Amino acid sequence: MWNNIKNIEEFIFHFGLDHLEVYGTFKDEKFIDSHLVKIIAGYEIEKFYNVHHFHYKIIFKKDWETVFAYYKWIQMQTIPTKDYVIIYWTWFRLILEEEIKFFLLQFNLSKTKRFDIAVDLLIDIDSVLWEFKELTQRWATFNGPWWEIETQYIWDKKKRNKRQVIRIYNKIVDIQGKKKNNLYQDYLTQTHITRLELEVRSELAKNRHYSDLFDIQILLWILKNYIYKHSKIFEELPWEKITLFQKKYKEIPKEEFQATVYRDQRRKIFIWHAKSIFEMWYCPVRILLWESLIQEDTKKFLDRDIVEIIWELEITLKREEQTKRNRISDRRFANLKKNGTK
Repeated sequence: MWNNIKNIEEFIFHFGLDHLEVYGTFKDEKFIDSHLVKIIAGYEIEKFYNVHHFHYKIIFKKDWETVFAYYKWIQMQTIPTKDYVIIYWTWFRLILEEEIKFFLLQFNLSKTKRFDIAVDLLIDIDSVLWEFKELTQRWATFNGPWWEIETQYIWDKKKRNKRQVIRIYNKIVDIQGKKKNNLYQDYLTQTHITRLELEVRSELAKNRHYSDLFDIQILLWILKNYIYKHSKIFEELPWEKITLFQKKYKEIPKEEFQATVYRDQRRKIFIWHAKSIFEMWYCPVRILLWESLIQEDTKKFLDRDIVEIIWELEITLKREEQTKRNRISDRRFANLKKNGTK
């Protein structure tokens, strides 16, 4: 059942960016590589080595909470750099947006790797899920100790899915389970809070510049677009459709492009001739079979038995046609011979 919840805006407790990953390299590598550096811009830092595929990882802490991380890729000639930065949800809770933007200026950033959009609703999870279509995917629902629904996934949550995933879960249970009460004291005063979270992964995230993601309106439009197929819960809110999908276009070298154009022209000429033959009551396919112009793969597609039957029929017709021509030729020769003797 859809659209049971009216005036959804009144139930929105929080909305915004909740996680961000962007490919990029620290501008002052010599400074950050130093073992003597323990504090950067007021943040305590810790460096970790032996990180899989990475030279090291540096985490930045604020009030003993990890708010930011920088991963330094192991340099290899065959693989381009994959240095990247992460802004965790804790930063969005503890630090102002302007300070986040300023800190990101210390990096040469490129493509967005991942971002999460979160909306917290003052509604119990069962009522929120009632606004969604029934899911058919397996292993999408996770229950609590009393079999109450705690988390619902839409789309595959595993890493092989490079596009997007939606999570719907009981935020209060999540806070208590992760022992983050001190960061969410305002949440714990509420009776119900359900989080609806869109995680946009690498294949789609790369198509949006990270700076756009600090625009609340753009975030809302992206969220609504990817939820719309499953729920109309935000239908009342004004929006524009923003898709992150971009069609891939292959760059063709000039020589190959010319060859492609040439082949396309020849194809059009072939089709034009086939139409002309068809209009004269001949079947182009039969003519091609007559001349044995058929590939093995095409035989499989058409069904070999049918092709063989048509082929045998064409051979029979060809022989009959040849016999007719021979008779006509013999008749003409006989007439010439007869006229020549007179």
